[in-house]
Amino acid sequence: MSPADQALKGMHKRFELEFRFRIPDSSLNAVTAQMSRPSSSARQVQLQATYFDTPQGHLSRAGVAWRMRREGGLWIQTVKATTVTELARWEHEVERDSSTMDAGLHAGTPAGDQLLDVLRQVQTDGSAVEPWYRTDIQRRSRITRVRGAVVEVAFDRGHILAGTQKLSVSELEFELLAGSAEAMVALARRWSDRWGLQWEPRCKSQRGDCLARGQDLAPVQRARRPIYDKRASAEQAFAVVMSECLQQITANVTALSAGDPAQQVEGVHQLRVGIRRFRSACRAFRAWVEPPPEPVM
Repeated sequence: MSPADQALKGMHKRFELEFRFRIPDSSLNAVTAQMSRPSSSARQVQLQATYFDTPQGHLSRAGVAWRMRREGGLWIQTVKATTVTELARWEHEVERDSSTMDAGLHAGTPAGDQLLDVLRQVQTDGSAVEPWYRTDIQRRSRITRVRGAVVEVAFDRGHILAGTQKLSVSELEFELLAGSAEAMVALARRWSDRWGLQWEPRCKSQRGDCLARGQDLAPVQRARRPIYDKRASAEQAFAVVMSECLQQITANVTALSAGDPAQQVEGVHQLRVGIRRFRSACRAFRAWVEPPPEPVM
């Protein structure tokens, strides 16, 4: 086996599409009971991870998360990188014999190449990647098959830890393994309606980075300029614009429920800005793309 083949052994490549929801205290016992029901696909594991970045935040600013996680008796090195939407990320995993990090094992993958680009910039800037924060999560998961999709439902409870700071985690994740995203949305909506789940647009790495830097865990988000290739089709440009508008909307919904109370007025304002931008974009693209369903408008 060649060195390249050896490096590729044990690697997993995929495009990750998932939804996260915070579980209100009033529903915690019910969700625990639901996820404790017997199932042939049920799995329970302790997940202890260390995330890496520079003090200047090179990785987080680039939308890249790089971690080493112990899953039972395994070491799993993972890199994740954002795409045009924060709902979906490139992900690449490598099984390791120890906790030693090796970025080169991710080379040749979308997430890995983004990581390597950032690490080259880190070297140019004379900085260094170091352990930045940790997570300690008890996960109960199961595979759920619904009409049109196969979905992993994971119930996570534990903490994000940065120095002496600690943030509790109690959430459900729905990750699409196969089939249509629409079918997973329908499943997540049923669970949400049943237990009053609260949409959580921030992944653990985003919350951990804010915790480590002493920043607001749910900051107010202002409009950002959508960026797409000048050769993009109308549909591709519309997708980028819609994604940016929706990110602003969902981030400010979260800021209102879990952010700094002193920023609530600004959060309401930025939420309204996001909604107006969304509607304006729909009108601007009306002649070139299929409009969203009427209830969305």
